[in-house]
Amino acid sequence: STIHAPGFSNITIKNGTVAPHRNGHGIDLSGGTWHVIENIHAIYGLCGIDAGAYATVRNCRVTRSLQAGIRVDEGSVVEACIVYDSPYSGSDGIQTGASSVVRNSTVSAWADNGILAGPDTRLVDCTLRSVGVGINVNDGATITGCSARGTDTYGIYALNGAHIEGCRVVDAGGHGILAGHQNRVVNNTVKNPGQNDAESAAVFVFGEGNTVKDNTCSGTNTYGIRITGTGNVLVSNHVTKFPAIMSGVQGNHYGAFLRPGDATDVPNANYRD
Repeated sequence: STIHAPGFSNITIKNGTVAPHRNGHGIDLSGGTWHVIENIHAIYGLCGIDAGAYATVRNCRVTRSLQAGIRVDEGSVVEACIVYDSPYSGSDGIQTGASSVVRNSTVSAWADNGILAGPDTRLVDCTLRSVGVGINVNDGATITGCSARGTDTYGIYALNGAHIEGCRVVDAGGHGILAGHQNRVVNNTVKNPGQNDAESAAVFVFGEGNTVKDNTCSGTNTYGIRITGTGNVLVSNHVTKFPAIMSGVQGNHYGAFLRPGDATDVPNANYRD
């Protein structure tokens, strides 16, 4: 009912179900490289699938893991996987090493991070529902076309140097998008953040050197966009319903702030309905 081969390489596993004891892994290929795992359903255990580095995990399902649903090391691909139903604190749905790709995958009903991604990882068209933090990325990640709904805290948390574009965050418990340093937050939609914290913002920037551009934010909490760091650029955003379009400090570059009835052809202006 389990597969345990840590440290080996070039193993292919296809089609079946693994159901380990709660103290074991469904598939444990940790420490190895170049594995291919397809069409597996892993139920329970410490980790559903632990695939090592330069691995491909495709069309798999993982349920109720204690530590991680799917774990891969650097240079791996996770594609078209579904990870769901783990109430255990400290468990990430999908966890990657550096320079990996997660594509067209869904994590739902997971206690902690939906996706915890290593540096320079690409996340494309992924869906997170009812998780702790939707997406939590390290340095240099790219997040495009992803959606997060009903998170306990943040929808997307990017620490340094991430590019977040074309994503949608709805009903986050805290900030919709939380950005640290040198991130690009472009053309995203954030609705109704702060379900568990009325002081949360649709986009909250706490660091330096970020660009926040062409985002659409709606909600009734205090702030649409909040900036506490310096050296940031805030232009061409559209904020609806929030009492304040933004809260910021000196030392940033802001496009003009316009309201209904103001000119609509002002370059780089931020608009509030």
